[in-house]
This record gives sequence, structure tokens and C-alpha cells, in this order.
Amino acid sequence: MTLRKSMKDFIKQPLYQNSIYQMLSFAINSISGFIFWLIGSRIYPPNIIGINSTLVSNINLITLISMIGLNISILKFKEQYKIEELFGTYLKLLLCNSTVTSTVVIIILLLTMKELLYYLPFSIILFFVITSIFQVTYVFYDSYFLASNKSKYSLISASLASSLKIGLIFITKDIDVFGLLLSWGVAIGITILVLSLFFVNFKFLFSAFITSRVNIRLLKDTFNFSFDNYFATIFYRVPGLLAPTIVAKIVGVEYSAYLFIAGTFSAIIAMIPKIISQTMLAHVSHDSSKRNALETLFFALILVVIGIIIIFIFGDFFLNFFGVNYSVYSFKLLMLLSLGIFFSVFNFVFIMYKNSKGESKYAFKLHLIYAITCIPTMIIGVIYIGYLAVGYSILIANIVEFLAVILICLKNRESDLSN
Repeated sequence: MTLRKSMKDFIKQPLYQNSIYQMLSFAINSISGFIFWLIGSRIYPPNIIGINSTLVSNINLITLISMIGLNISILKFKEQYKIEELFGTYLKLLLCNSTVTSTVVIIILLLTMKELLYYLPFSIILFFVITSIFQVTYVFYDSYFLASNKSKYSLISASLASSLKIGLIFITKDIDVFGLLLSWGVAIGITILVLSLFFVNFKFLFSAFITSRVNIRLLKDTFNFSFDNYFATIFYRVPGLLAPTIVAKIVGVEYSAYLFIAGTFSAIIAMIPKIISQTMLAHVSHDSSKRNALETLFFALILVVIGIIIIFIFGDFFLNFFGVNYSVYSFKLLMLLSLGIFFSVFNFVFIMYKNSKGESKYAFKLHLIYAITCIPTMIIGVIYIGYLAVGYSILIANIVEFLAVILICLKNRESDLSN
């Protein structure tokens, strides 16, 4: 068998094929994000970019909080319940969550960042809440496509949303401060409408969301798994999502823009281990062998290492497109963030391996260790050494979590040998 045929057979496996679709979707979102903020940086000054990036970061934070682990549970329990039941029950709950969460978050922002009171009229506050609801729905649709083995629709979704975001910038550029936020929200809203009409299947959507009731037994059965993964995801994501706000508050909104651009670049490779491990869970939702986990780890490591090399060699060049200041202030931070991703590969694959066995407590505990390490280190570091502390704190937290994984593996091995 030739190497070419072996690779072709390898890629044709559903697990890796869906991983590739998911990674391509994320790559499109990320690349369009570069272009989106690149165009924005040419139209608006850094302080306006900082305000818009802070709002977008908080929309992502709202999405994270509102999900309550349901985007992972739909992958795990898709064979135990009808997909219509999972989709309908979870989507109704998510819409309620996102409405309440976005309202609370915007109130907190207005109370803690007084300068936003000057910029934010009521119409923009309302649009912020609506965009948050759209974003939550958009992310959940992506999980539904993965659970239904229709990841190619995620690729279509990403392509449509990305094209609309970039195209709408030129329409909204004259709308003062919030042209970027408006472009983002309208693009996601149109994408949700198109997905609902043509790709989710209207009959399925009507049955799942309109005619069916919320399945309380389903929620009870999946509660512990959802709970553990919900808080695990929050523990892991919150430091990165809070970082722009922390930097804006302590150092200034201009440095928040530099951080946001570096984070957007690093996010391309940061999502590789997450996407591949979630795809593994979707395909082996009841149990995963160690061989599956090792193959997934190997596949993810190859892609991440290639991504890190590209960032170290060409990162400075790409950042120059945003302007000289972005190259000067973002490149070192980008390198620190990318190094942390290498260690996260081991952590994500181990967690999803344990999730496939129903042992979701490991996700909760390991990502809690990450958050406890990262957040205090980040805040103290930003106060004393500035915005670069964000990169150092995330790198250190990933290493600490990796060491915890090693200790758990050694402990489990000793337990197996004793038995």
C-alpha cells in the first residue's frame, strides 16, 4: 500500500473527515476574522477597535456561559435520545439562558467601564443582547451538525457568515463607533436564518422546537455530564475572554486591541485540539479505546506543531498587515500564546477520552486547576509587567494542567498494575 493511498484511506475515516470539515470551518472564521479586524483597523483608530473588540469578546463570553455544557452533551447522548429531543430541549434552554446572561453582562459592563456609558445608546445595548442570542444559536447549530455527522454544513455556515461580516463592513463603516459590531451581528443573524430555512430542515426544526415539549427527564439524565463540562469549559475559556477587558481596564483599550489581534491569530491552532477531541467524542460517544485516543493525539500534535512553526516564522509578517504597531506589540504575545497551545493538546485529548467513558469529573478538575493558575497570575502580571503577562499566564496554566494530566496517568497506571 502506497503512502498516498494510506493517507487517502486515513482521511476518509468519518472521525478525521469531520475533524477536517470542522477545522476548515474554524480556519475560515479565523482568516475572515483577520480580514475583518484588518479592514477595521484601517477604518477606525485603536481606541474604537478596542471598544468593539471588548464588546465582541463579551459576546463570546456570553456564549460560553449560556451553553451550560449542552454543546458537548448533544455529542455524548445523541445515541441514547432522539436528536429531535436533544435539539429542541437544548435550544429552548439556550435561548432563555442567552437572553438573561447578555442582559446581566451588559449591565455589568456599563457599571464597571464608565466610558462605555458615553458610547452606548439604548439601541446598541439592545443590539448587543440580540447579537449574543444569535451567536449562541450559531454555535449550537455547529454542534448539532457535528452530532448529526453533517459537518460539511458547518463549513457552509462559516463561509456564509464570514463573507457577510466582511462585506457588511463597507456598508456600516459610516455608522460612527459601532459599524464593526453591527456588521458582526447582522452577519450572524442572516446566517442563522439561512441555516434554519435550508440546512437544519424546516420540518425537523418545527417538530423539535415548536411542537415538542422540554424533556425534563432528558435534562435530569444529562445534568451531571453537562454540569461538569459546562464549568470545565468556563474555567478554561474565561481567562482568555476576560483578558481584553483586564488589559483595557489596567493598561488601556489600545493594548486591548493588540491583545485581541494576537489572540485571533493564535486561536487558529488553539482550536485544533478542541475540534479533533470533540469529533472523537461524537464518533465514539459511549467508549473510546486508548488506541483511538493516541491516534487522535498524534493527529492533533502534527497539526499544532506545524501551526506553531508557521507562527514563529511568519507571524511578524502577517501582523504587519494590521500596521507597524501590531507587529511591534502583538508578535511576542502571539508566540507565548502558541507555545501554550502545544501543552493543551495533551490536556484536551485526555479530557475527551475520559468524557467518552462518562468520567466528566476530570474535565471539571483539570480546567479548574487551569483557571486557578491563570486568572490570578494574569491580573497580577498585567499590573506589574503589562499586557504580555496574558501570554505568560496562559502558557504557565497550560503547563500546570499538563503536569496534572501526567500525574493522573501515572496514578491510574499504578492502580492498574496493583489490580
